[in-house]
Amino acid sequence: MEEDVEAKASMQGIWINYDDQNIAFRMKGDSIYYPDTISQPIRFAVYGDTLLLKGGGSIMKYVILNQTASLLEYKSQADDVVKLIKSEDDNDTLHFCKRTPVVLNQRRIVKSDSIILRDSKRYHSYVQVNPTTFKVYKTSYNDEGLEVENLYYDNTVHVSLFCNGIKKYSRDFSKCDFEEFVPKDFLRQSILSNMPLRLIDDEGLHFHAELVIPDTSISYIVDVILSLEGKMRMRIQK
Repeated sequence: MEEDVEAKASMQGIWINYDDQNIAFRMKGDSIYYPDTISQPIRFAVYGDTLLLKGGGSIMKYVILNQTASLLEYKSQADDVVKLIKSEDDNDTLHFCKRTPVVLNQRRIVKSDSIILRDSKRYHSYVQVNPTTFKVYKTSYNDEGLEVENLYYDNTVHVSLFCNGIKKYSRDFSKCDFEEFVPKDFLRQSILSNMPLRLIDDEGLHFHAELVIPDTSISYIVDVILSLEGKMRMRIQK
């Protein structure tokens, strides 16, 4: 039989267990990825009403009972019916990003200076993280299942660039400046922790805006690129 490429294409995405709302896996390309740091991706294919998983030298077959663009039902190896629904939350992709936790900066002024010599010119970049009184609430639940609201404070970050003592760029950044690149729900719970200078290349100076959800290892990094002429642009850091 030929592989059902249309069914495989409609399965692409993150799937959530219908009963407990936990993330089951992500189907991307020819592979299934699991939301942990231990499990390795596994190859999959679709033939008729059968889902095939290929890994570790073996092939596992699962009978597909129902499959649409947003619903997937199949029988497990124990003959149980597994019902999954496709996620519509952009934040769920973060569960598949193996990132180093970003340190959260709270109520602390951070200053950094860098001197760059390029084309016989002396450039001076300056970054300062300034605490604010803007409150950010993160909701969690204790062992008794009671809702707990933790309070944090956001920051703004000032970035300046000078060339031979002449100002080329100056701006105060807040987390709202990155709403084009960060999902709204994530941005609401996040802190603009820092914006360090990470790289200098032909594009200019790369400042990494660190948007962090407190008490988690989840973050968005937005690459803020500042040219030596003082032109700024942004892109998401992969």
